[in-house]
Amino acid sequence: MLPPYQRVQHAITLVRLGRMDEARAEVAKVRAQEPGITLTTWRAGNFYADPAIVPRELADLAAAGLPE
Repeated sequence: MLPPYQRVQHAITLVRLGRMDEARAEVAKVRAQEPGITLTTWRAGNFYADPAIVPRELADLAAAGLPE
């Protein structure tokens, strides 16, 4: 079983590959493991040298069904 962080990263990758059903399934698995994970908690816990990365990830996760 993948840890929640890796599942979220996997969901982002699947969205970018256009595999939306699989991305939604990964988000559902993440929510089952960590019910409190949301777009807000992802935003608060991720920092990159390039500030444009987080908004793109959030858009991908929203498309995959991660709630605000």
